[in-house]
Amino acid sequence: MTRPMCAAIVGSMLVMLAGCAPDENVDDGIQASLFISNQSVDVDSIPIHVELDGVGIVDADFPAVGPDGGIPQHYWVRYDFSMSAGEHYLTASTDGTDGAAVSETLATTGMTPGDTVYLVLDFSGTSAETGTLSLQIPDSEPMFQ
Repeated sequence: MTRPMCAAIVGSMLVMLAGCAPDENVDDGIQASLFISNQSVDVDSIPIHVELDGVGIVDADFPAVGPDGGIPQHYWVRYDFSMSAGEHYLTASTDGTDGAAVSETLATTGMTPGDTVYLVLDFSGTSAETGTLSLQIPDSEPMFQ
C-alpha cells in the first residue's frame, strides 16, 4: 500500500481533504483516523465541533483528563471513518464567536482505496476564549503514551 504525499499550507478556517467524505458504506474507500485531545492544563473541558463538507462528524466535549483519571493531556479520542474519492473540506472549531478554529489546508495526492490518512487535532491554551486548535498530519499512525 502506497502512502499518499501530503502538503499542509496555512489557509482559512478549513482543512481541504482531496478524496475524503464521511461515508460508512465505502468499504473500498480511503480510510481516515482522526485523533482529538484537550492538551490544556488550564481548561478542564472544551467542546470541539468537526465538520466534513458541512456535515457534522464530531460534536463533543473533550476533558483534559480521561474517564479513568489518568495523566492530564494524555487522553485521546479516535474517530475512524471511510471516505469516497473527491475534494472535500474539514473544519474544526470550539464554541463561541471567539472560539478557536483550525487554519490549515491539506492537499493529498496519490491516495488509493485502502490507504489511510491520519489527522491529529488538539486544543491548547489558558482559556476557551484564547486557546488554539492545531492539526497535524503525521506520515504514520501516531503513538500516544
